[in-house]
Amino acid sequence: MTGPDPAFWETAYQHKHTPWDLGGPTPVFVRLIAEQAVEPGRLLIPGAGRGYDAIAFAKAGFDVTTVDVSPSACAELREAAAAAGVSIRVLEADFFTFVPEAPFDAVLEYTFFCAITPTLRAAYRDRMAALIRPGGLLFGLFFPFNKEDEEGPPFRVKREEIEALFSDAFVLERSELPSDSIKPRAGNERLMLWRRR
Repeated sequence: MTGPDPAFWETAYQHKHTPWDLGGPTPVFVRLIAEQAVEPGRLLIPGAGRGYDAIAFAKAGFDVTTVDVSPSACAELREAAAAAGVSIRVLEADFFTFVPEAPFDAVLEYTFFCAITPTLRAAYRDRMAALIRPGGLLFGLFFPFNKEDEEGPPFRVKREEIEALFSDAFVLERSELPSDSIKPRAGNERLMLWRRR
């Protein structure tokens, strides 16, 4: 495992101590779906947790696969997907080691990059480059930018670090501070769409 021990995440979900959980789909992603900013296709969501965004994208016609190390989070997502009437591949696995059936058309990032230790960010980039087909997308919200300390998770991110990290394997097509971020994260997260070279 390349972030906090899987037991850390499982304990959090078992005890319902998940302050990062929005309780519903992320407004920025709901907007991207409405804008058709990302074409439906094979979509991977690492660290999906309870999977509100996974369900929203599945309802929009995406073929969604999620990866999470918490058995409880995976079980909750399976139940929620069934209740919503959508099919989602829910994998209880380590993002860095699971073996996909085929490359993905896109990967959705939100609160996963900031959950792994910063020393592993190059491995994250390499894994993304391996998982996404040429011409595919890595898109999502990178967070938190305004954190003062180095402790985590979540671990602080820097725009220039992200741009330098991904620029060899990806082309940045869109970068913005979204006006529809949830209030506690407004101005502290950046929407980025990266196209795989």
